[in-house]
Amino acid sequence: MKNILDNQRESIIEEIEKTNFRDDLDRICHAIAVTNISSRNQDFIIEVCCGLHQVYDDFHQMLISAIIKQYKAPSNL
Repeated sequence: MKNILDNQRESIIEEIEKTNFRDDLDRICHAIAVTNISSRNQDFIIEVCCGLHQVYDDFHQMLISAIIKQYKAPSNL
């Protein structure tokens, strides 16, 4: 998610509806959970999450679990 160019965003949002990401949801949720959300990327991340939530009923549960795991993980400071 860090290296997505602006011109790729629209095609990624369209692909969410066309492609079966069922087998990749865990990795997608993890990628979202570890992403540093900033004002620059927040709109895109929200669009991706909304799109995935519309297609996959259990996406929100998987995302919440990934975020909780991320915050409970020991810090490598």
